[in-house]
Amino acid sequence: MRIFSALFALLLAMALPVQAADEPLVLVTEVAGTTFDRIRAEEPQWRANPEVLRALVEDELLPYVDVRYAAFKVMGTSLPQISKEQRDAFVDAFRGHLVATYASLFTKYRGQQATFPANQPPADGDMATIRVVVTEPGKPNINLEFRLRRNSRTGEWRAFDMVAEGVSMLSGKEAELGGLIRQKGIEEVTRQLDAQNKQKIALDAEVAAP
Repeated sequence: MRIFSALFALLLAMALPVQAADEPLVLVTEVAGTTFDRIRAEEPQWRANPEVLRALVEDELLPYVDVRYAAFKVMGTSLPQISKEQRDAFVDAFRGHLVATYASLFTKYRGQQATFPANQPPADGDMATIRVVVTEPGKPNINLEFRLRRNSRTGEWRAFDMVAEGVSMLSGKEAELGGLIRQKGIEEVTRQLDAQNKQKIALDAEVAAP
């Protein structure tokens, strides 16, 4: 369960539109606090109906995640053989997949807190990494990081990957979905994602009872 707790807290820290290379830590801290406040305030609603969490993810996370870049990374070596229409359909399905994944992780809220060490690494060109320390009552601290990319056209920074306990979520999706694309084709994988995205969000068993 530690990996889920880690991913949950890391997701809370991802909701930020970083405007300049020297501002990510301040913005991450502010937006993480705002998102935690919303999770706490809406806990009665999402306990009663976990589907509420989809809207929270749409509002707080997805506008600041580089979904298209991540989806293209997942398509990997298959990308040149995939048409524009197929790419767009997969990006939409992948976006829905992220919403469902993140909403499910939010059901694991148990009072986690995220803090940000002062010795953050500087941005490396158009890439940046923010380190996060997650604390949870009665459990060891967990060291995390998430990765951002600056859009060359807009200048905005957006998150595209998260690493928890050394495990990259994007790399995991590349291995899982990229392999399926090579085996079954992009249209079949898109259909599978669309079907999965329609499944109801289930409340985590450990927080099901107040």
